[in-house]
Amino acid sequence: MKKLIILLLFIPLVSLGQEKLSKKEIKLKKEAEESIKIIIRDVDYSQTFVVDGITHLRFSAISLWKNSLLENGFELGTYYDETVAKDANNREIKLKDKRTYSGRYVFTVSQSDITVKDLSSEKIVISARHNFEDYVYGKNFRFKYNFFIDNVIREMVNDRKK
Repeated sequence: MKKLIILLLFIPLVSLGQEKLSKKEIKLKKEAEESIKIIIRDVDYSQTFVVDGITHLRFSAISLWKNSLLENGFELGTYYDETVAKDANNREIKLKDKRTYSGRYVFTVSQSDITVKDLSSEKIVISARHNFEDYVYGKNFRFKYNFFIDNVIREMVNDRKK
């Protein structure tokens, strides 16, 4: 009976310890937090956001941004490229190189920053950047980048509530 009581007391302690971050993760979060800068101005959060950017990262930063925006209740649109047309002989020729967005705000994602441009006014309304020393191929970059995304989205959600 005593063993059962001791076991029942031990289980909650073990489960509580699993929810906490490791010392390394706490250190990484602190480093990341110190290097993140976020500026937000005049955003209408009821409008549609489109995520665009580089795709050659080791992981899909664009997918991470899209998922995070969707999870936090933002409307997402898409884009398409208008690049090819056919001439009278059915040959493909390049008439223009234009990307068309189905949304008001365009999230441009890169390795070290994001910018959000309001297509109606052609102004940048959100700018966020980080200065992670391990950059893209450092082993801690993914953890810090996720923290970067979380911080930007949290600031957007807080700004939306104002």
